[in-house]
Amino acid sequence: MVEELNLRNIKAKQQYPIDVYYKQKKIGNYTADLLVENKIVVEIKAEKELNLKHSSQLLNYLKATNLRVGLLLNYGERKCTFKRFIM
Repeated sequence: MVEELNLRNIKAKQQYPIDVYYKQKKIGNYTADLLVENKIVVEIKAEKELNLKHSSQLLNYLKATNLRVGLLLNYGERKCTFKRFIM
């Protein structure tokens, strides 16, 4: 996916590290599958179906990055499905 985005001149970073803070103290980190154009967090799954756990994961990434848009892609179903999140 990153290669295709780059071929289309869309900047994408793989395995993007996200620091997690609590009261200005770093307490951990997440790793998002993709960060696109420094604006969109993309999480990729290969599951039979998406569930609340997957949605919660992406929402946590958005909160930690202060970004507003996220995509949850699932390649595990017959057709690729997706959910878009806007904070």
